[in-house]
Amino acid sequence: MSASQRDSITKETAEWVLWQSELRDKTTVDEAASPYKAEIEFIKSEKQDQLAREAQHVKELQQGRDEALEFQRQQASAQRRQTAVERELNALERNERLTLKRKQELRKADSVKSMLKKDEEEHRSG
Repeated sequence: MSASQRDSITKETAEWVLWQSELRDKTTVDEAASPYKAEIEFIKSEKQDQLAREAQHVKELQQGRDEALEFQRQQASAQRRQTAVERELNALERNERLTLKRKQELRKADSVKSMLKKDEEEHRSG
Protein backbone atom coordinates (compact mmCIF):
# COMPACT_ATOMS: atom_id res chain seq x y z
CA MET A 1 0.00 0.00 0.00
CA SER A 2 1.36 3.34 -0.99
CA ALA A 3 1.63 6.41 1.19
CA SER A 4 -1.04 8.25 -0.81
CA GLN A 5 -3.44 5.33 -0.39
CA ARG A 6 -2.77 5.29 3.36
CA ASP A 7 -3.34 9.07 3.51
CA SER A 8 -6.58 8.69 1.57
CA ILE A 9 -7.80 5.90 3.86
CA THR A 10 -6.78 7.89 6.94
CA LYS A 11 -8.62 10.95 5.63
CA GLU A 12 -11.75 8.92 4.85
CA THR A 13 -11.56 7.25 8.26
CA ALA A 14 -11.22 10.62 9.98
CA GLU A 15 -14.23 11.97 8.07
CA TRP A 16 -16.27 8.88 8.97
CA VAL A 17 -15.30 9.20 12.66
CA LEU A 18 -16.24 12.90 12.61
CA TRP A 19 -19.55 12.09 10.95
CA GLN A 20 -20.27 9.38 13.54
CA SER A 21 -19.39 11.79 16.33
CA GLU A 22 -21.76 14.46 14.95
CA LEU A 23 -24.50 11.86 14.51
CA ARG A 24 -23.98 10.62 18.07
CA ASP A 25 -24.08 14.25 19.36
CA LYS A 26 -27.34 14.88 17.51
CA THR A 27 -28.82 11.64 18.79
CA THR A 28 -27.68 12.51 22.28
CA VAL A 29 -29.37 15.95 22.05
CA ASP A 30 -32.58 14.40 20.71
CA GLU A 31 -32.52 11.74 23.44
CA ALA A 32 -31.83 14.36 26.08
CA ALA A 33 -34.74 16.48 24.84
CA SER A 34 -37.20 13.60 24.55
CA PRO A 35 -38.42 13.70 28.20
CA TYR A 36 -39.23 17.39 27.69
CA LYS A 37 -40.97 17.01 24.32
CA ALA A 38 -44.41 16.71 25.92
CA GLU A 39 -43.76 19.79 28.05
CA ILE A 40 -42.42 21.67 25.03
CA GLU A 41 -45.50 20.70 23.00
CA PHE A 42 -47.76 21.75 25.90
CA ILE A 43 -46.03 25.14 26.12
CA LYS A 44 -46.33 25.57 22.35
CA SER A 45 -50.03 24.71 22.56
CA GLU A 46 -50.55 27.17 25.43
CA LYS A 47 -48.77 29.92 23.48
CA GLN A 48 -50.87 29.19 20.39
CA ASP A 49 -54.05 29.31 22.49
CA GLN A 50 -52.92 32.58 24.06
CA LEU A 51 -52.20 34.07 20.64
CA ALA A 52 -55.62 32.93 19.39
CA ARG A 53 -57.32 34.55 22.43
CA GLU A 54 -55.38 37.76 21.89
CA ALA A 55 -56.26 37.76 18.18
CA GLN A 56 -59.94 37.29 19.08
CA HIS A 57 -59.71 40.13 21.61
CA VAL A 58 -58.14 42.41 18.99
CA LYS A 59 -60.88 41.44 16.55
CA GLU A 60 -63.55 42.29 19.14
CA LEU A 61 -61.87 45.62 19.87
CA GLN A 62 -61.75 46.44 16.16
CA GLN A 63 -65.42 45.49 15.80
CA GLY A 64 -66.28 47.71 18.78
CA ARG A 65 -64.29 50.56 17.25
CA ASP A 66 -66.07 50.09 13.92
CA GLU A 67 -69.46 50.11 15.66
CA ALA A 68 -68.52 53.26 17.59
CA LEU A 69 -67.43 54.98 14.37
CA GLU A 70 -70.67 53.98 12.66
CA PHE A 71 -72.65 55.30 15.63
CA GLN A 72 -70.74 58.60 15.43
CA ARG A 73 -71.48 58.85 11.69
CA GLN A 74 -75.17 58.21 12.31
CA GLN A 75 -75.21 60.71 15.15
CA ALA A 76 -73.55 63.37 12.98
CA SER A 77 -76.02 62.67 10.19
CA ALA A 78 -78.96 62.97 12.61
CA GLN A 79 -77.51 66.25 13.92
CA ARG A 80 -77.26 67.61 10.37
CA ARG A 81 -80.86 66.61 9.66
CA GLN A 82 -82.02 68.22 12.92
CA THR A 83 -80.15 71.43 12.08
CA ALA A 84 -81.73 71.50 8.61
CA VAL A 85 -85.20 71.00 10.11
CA GLU A 86 -84.57 73.76 12.67
CA ARG A 87 -83.49 76.16 9.89
CA GLU A 88 -86.59 75.33 7.89
CA LEU A 89 -88.78 75.83 10.96
CA ASN A 90 -87.12 79.19 11.65
CA ALA A 91 -87.71 80.25 8.05
CA LEU A 92 -91.37 79.23 8.27
CA GLU A 93 -91.80 81.15 11.53
CA ARG A 94 -90.13 84.22 10.01
CA ASN A 95 -92.42 83.99 6.95
CA GLU A 96 -95.43 83.64 9.24
CA ARG A 97 -94.42 86.78 11.19
CA LEU A 98 -93.90 88.68 7.94
CA THR A 99 -97.29 87.52 6.66
CA LEU A 100 -98.99 88.65 9.88
CA LYS A 101 -97.18 91.99 9.69
CA ARG A 102 -98.32 92.46 6.05
CA LYS A 103 -101.89 91.57 6.99
CA GLN A 104 -101.80 94.18 9.75
CA GLU A 105 -100.38 96.75 7.35
CA LEU A 106 -103.09 95.89 4.81
CA ARG A 107 -105.78 96.25 7.49
CA LYS A 108 -104.34 99.63 8.46
CA ALA A 109 -104.21 100.65 4.80
CA ASP A 110 -107.81 99.47 4.32
CA SER A 111 -108.82 101.35 7.45
CA VAL A 112 -107.10 104.52 6.25
CA LYS A 113 -108.60 104.05 2.80
CA SER A 114 -112.00 103.56 4.33
CA MET A 115 -111.60 106.68 6.50
CA LEU A 116 -110.44 108.70 3.46
CA LYS A 117 -113.41 107.45 1.49
CA LYS A 118 -115.78 108.49 4.30
CA ASP A 119 -114.08 111.87 4.54
CA GLU A 120 -114.40 112.33 0.79
CA GLU A 121 -118.07 111.35 0.82
CA GLU A 122 -118.73 113.68 3.74
CA HIS A 123 -116.87 116.43 1.97
CA ARG A 124 -118.98 115.94 -1.19
CA SER A 125 -122.22 115.76 0.69
CA GLY A 126 -121.43 118.46 3.16
